[in-house]
Amino acid sequence: KYMALLVEGGYAVLQADTDTVWMHDPFRMLRLMRDASLVIMRDVGIANAGVVYARPGSMSALRLLDEVAWRVQLLQNHPEIVARIVPFARPPYYANSDDQSLLNDAIVSAVLRNRTFLGSTARYEGRNKYNPAGPDWASQPEAQAHKEQLRAMWKLQKRSSVVCPWAGAVGPSSRASYVRLPIRGGDAVALAPRSLFAHLP
Repeated sequence: KYMALLVEGGYAVLQADTDTVWMHDPFRMLRLMRDASLVIMRDVGIANAGVVYARPGSMSALRLLDEVAWRVQLLQNHPEIVARIVPFARPPYYANSDDQSLLNDAIVSAVLRNRTFLGSTARYEGRNKYNPAGPDWASQPEAQAHKEQLRAMWKLQKRSSVVCPWAGAVGPSSRASYVRLPIRGGDAVALAPRSLFAHLP
């Protein structure tokens, strides 16, 4: 929530997990990525909430930040809401409030302009290592709907590239490719190139 408030106040914010290591000054590249108000570390699925850069931009980008904070608070404070979101869920609810999976669903929602809880809330009400008593996720119609949502979202992706300031000599190898996912207002969520944000090997 604080991130959204700072961005709304006109500040650019880089939020990073405490185990983040910086090998280069990320702002040198972030300043060049002007085609997205949100730049997020790419990860399995879509994005990793461990490194998020947000700058003032469209109302859509601000709404996406607000949406993630709202989802986390909703599921932490009102786990009973799961019954209204996930038809097959049974108490006790797992009520996943993991910011990363909720961020990914918020991104899908913003890109497709249709709020979804399938990849975060519904998926974790299905059987998994955290919720062994849940029903089989793969056999639920929501699992197929989630796959279709992801396919629809990825079809809308745009590719961009940015100069990597620390790559050395100017040339094709000094550019880093990344994905932009369009949201309203002509804005986008950028999934950062590995040369900017990445897991250590």
